[in-house]
Amino acid sequence: DTTGEKASAATIHFQNQSKKLENNQDLSDIKTVLAEIIAETQDLTETSKTLQTQLDESKKEMQLLRQELAQAHETAKTDALTGLFNRRAFDQQLDKHIKIHKKNDFELSLLILDLDHFKRVNDTFGHQVGDNVLRYTAHLIKQHIAENHYAARYGGEEMAVIMPNTPFSKAMEIAEKIRSSLAQHPLKRKGSKESIGKVTVSIGVSGFKKDDSTESLIERADKAMYRAKDNGRNQVMAENFV
Repeated sequence: DTTGEKASAATIHFQNQSKKLENNQDLSDIKTVLAEIIAETQDLTETSKTLQTQLDESKKEMQLLRQELAQAHETAKTDALTGLFNRRAFDQQLDKHIKIHKKNDFELSLLILDLDHFKRVNDTFGHQVGDNVLRYTAHLIKQHIAENHYAARYGGEEMAVIMPNTPFSKAMEIAEKIRSSLAQHPLKRKGSKESIGKVTVSIGVSGFKKDDSTESLIERADKAMYRAKDNGRNQVMAENFV
């Protein structure tokens, strides 16, 4: 605003000085007018430099704000404890990929995972250890899934993985790798040699079917996971195709 006001004033001033030059042939008067024009030009140049400095500072502030906004956006969709997507982001991604699937007929699979006897871990070793077990499990899941998969903390000790462009057989294979990797490495308390024992997970797997909704795809994976629980835990169960 300040620069604009000064530029407008300078324009008027230059116009007036121009008229003086047109109507004045006296050399000393011409010199005076030119001196005023030069002074006005220098003042306008300084104002422009000030504006440029302020614009550069504003640009830096905008870049910082853009970075902070991007970070806030990431934080808003990430579970703070595990680093996986949170439930809200999971719902958004699943809705998105179901719509993509319906348009392009890509294969889409879903895993629902639930840690076995997790309450016992919390009750025996405390919630800090329980949190570490959740972090470890989340890290293990991310090691086995593909780059185009989306792992999320579904709620409590329950996690989920959205698997776009993934056949059902491949989803079952990845689920089994996650289950066996967790089961074959007994965990120890961080900073000590005290054993937590074997931590296991039950996993249900569903594959997208014609006319599926978000709810029906989740429901079948969830039911398969509970069948794995009822069948003795520490196993992968496919949805019932019958």
